[in-house]
Amino acid sequence: MTGVGRRSTAGQRRIDVDGRALDAAFAVVWDHLVDGGSDARAPVGRVDALFCFGSRDRTVPSHAAALWARGLAPLVVVAGGGPADDGPVDRDRREADVFAADLVARGVPRSAVVVERASRHTGENVVAGMASLAGVADVRSLLSVSWPLAARRCRATFARHHPELVVRSAPAIDGDRRWPRTERTVRAALGELDRLRDYVALGYLVAPPPPGDVLAAADLLRPTSSPVARVA
Repeated sequence: MTGVGRRSTAGQRRIDVDGRALDAAFAVVWDHLVDGGSDARAPVGRVDALFCFGSRDRTVPSHAAALWARGLAPLVVVAGGGPADDGPVDRDRREADVFAADLVARGVPRSAVVVERASRHTGENVVAGMASLAGVADVRSLLSVSWPLAARRCRATFARHHPELVVRSAPAIDGDRRWPRTERTVRAALGELDRLRDYVALGYLVAPPPPGDVLAAADLLRPTSSPVARVA
């Protein structure tokens, strides 16, 4: 019995160490993708506009409204032509419409919200969203507001299409809280990391390659993102 107990304890210790290593690896990849860690989650300094990327993540307009309330920008751009999914089917209602309504409900004046509702992907979000500002404001600096894991990709899209702009990431994160490491969040993070690599190669983005520690962390996580993987 004693021998069995020792083996069980040793095995549990190995699993715990593996789990801690994977948690640390996920944190490295997460911090890279959210594009600045805690600094990106608590941006300071006034800019010309906030730019919200359309998605199904309703924390994006909530976060943008909070940033606007802090006086960080006079305008909020919402870009997204994907179909809305917030209630009864309405063929004409778009992600940007949902975000705009949410912003107004949270205290942002409708006159301060610029709506772009035709774009279908991140590149179009940037191109069409900035075009919608023509004649409204002379924008030279932005806070890019997106769901967390897309933050770096969104800023890299601005670097491709509008390199003259000063853009900082302000991902919609609850305080300084990272998402927990789960099979689903690992897959999402690795998917974003791969998307960055592929889109840079295709010329859709401008971004430097990930640092070595990020690539090493991703390599450690990849075996755990399989549907059949079981990790601590």
